[in-house]
Amino acid sequence: MIAARKEQAAAFKAINGTTTPISQMALHAAALVASEPWAVQIAHVCACAEVELLRYPVPTDKQPPGQTMAVGAITRCLKQYGEATLITALHCVTQMSNNQPGALSARTIKVLCAVLHADTQRRDSGLALFEAFDSIDPMSIQDERVSMPL
Repeated sequence: MIAARKEQAAAFKAINGTTTPISQMALHAAALVASEPWAVQIAHVCACAEVELLRYPVPTDKQPPGQTMAVGAITRCLKQYGEATLITALHCVTQMSNNQPGALSARTIKVLCAVLHADTQRRDSGLALFEAFDSIDPMSIQDERVSMPL
């Protein structure tokens, strides 16, 4: 008997995720096909924030704005900060006028979530928050020496 697509994806994830090193991107993609709740929630958050999770590594300079390989960071931030903070943090990059390829790195996502979680008034300020981000170089957030200029 041939397994259904969901069963094949679940088997792929179970077998390869424990015996063969496999990227978080590939594990998420297989879990999404298998309709695992955590993967579906990550896909929902990314869709709300207009973010595309890549299924395989792509050099950052070849990623169009809005794409990311940072599924691990997104998963951790969702657990730690919740949907509202994560979606807003992702929007801070995807909605800025100077969004750039590679701007949605794991570091950027984690920094933005931490800052917005600590300042919920700023997080919930709507358009004013996104307008503030238009003056920020998104690549500067990735530099450990730079603090958030908000």
